[in-house]
Amino acid sequence: MKYIVLPEGRRRLPFYLATEEFAARYLSPDDDYFFMWIVEPTVIIGRHQLLDTEVNTDYCRANGIDIVRRKSGGGCVYSDLRNVMMSYITASGADTAATFAAYTAKVAALLRSLGLDAEAGSRNDVTIGPERRKVSGGAFYRIGNRSIAHGTMLYSVDTERMAAALTPSAAKLRSKGIESVRSRVTCITRYRPDLSLDEFMARARSFMTDSDVVLTPDDLGLIAQIEEPYYTDMWLHGHDPADLPLSRNASRARAILMSQSPPVAAISTASASKATSSCWAILRPTCCRSSAEPLRPRERPRRSPRLRDRSVEGDIRPHPDSFIDLLF
Repeated sequence: MKYIVLPEGRRRLPFYLATEEFAARYLSPDDDYFFMWIVEPTVIIGRHQLLDTEVNTDYCRANGIDIVRRKSGGGCVYSDLRNVMMSYITASGADTAATFAAYTAKVAALLRSLGLDAEAGSRNDVTIGPERRKVSGGAFYRIGNRSIAHGTMLYSVDTERMAAALTPSAAKLRSKGIESVRSRVTCITRYRPDLSLDEFMARARSFMTDSDVVLTPDDLGLIAQIEEPYYTDMWLHGHDPADLPLSRNASRARAILMSQSPPVAAISTASASKATSSCWAILRPTCCRSSAEPLRPRERPRRSPRLRDRSVEGDIRPHPDSFIDLLF
């Protein structure tokens, strides 16, 4: 496996996501690739998640925490300067679960080489210690015939800040049987306080890879093109049903929404989302039904626009069951 040598200096998180895509699309398909990265405090939200229900956006803005949406599915994770992010790019086989399992097995073997009692979990995470607490979780998606697995490695952790930035629902907590963030996760420094962050990353690079790939200026130019859409409001907010544009039937949509009692402008965000969904339930069937057909209730629309730009073509397919988020 080859290590992708990144340019000096720390970048915002989309640069590293774009580097994964670049490797999957343009580097030799005969090799597997791996690299590690560290970012300033950032919340990374899953492709299909609703931003305002999963992230404490007010807290993030007030505390300088970046928010980025990734292309893989699943839940939110929090990363900062005490967390190592890892990326693995490989050829896709027919068995995607086996592809992801092979990656988590490598990560568990890395931690065992450092003297930690690590196991690759049944939920595609990695746990350590006698209580089998999670130290690493990841997400998986495919581009063409390549697979991208990326995830967290908790070298150290500020659970207070992590818990404040994320807002999982009470139902989600109950369904996972978790009383608190602290009861579920742990970190490397708890078991190896003598292991510095630089030493951990050097040992991981040596264990996981046997040669390097150095990015050229042309490579970085392509990465910049892939990176650009991640910063748009359309990508960050565009999967929220409440934010769906009603431009095709704007006047009719506005009339329907304002006819609600009370009008949408005067009600809460949650109620406004319901009203917006009701509006779509009225408008969208008119495109494909006969005038004699009654309107039927619809579920809230799900919006998943395929991202394309000057350098990005092809199918992006999140693996539906592969994401194991850092906390839950």
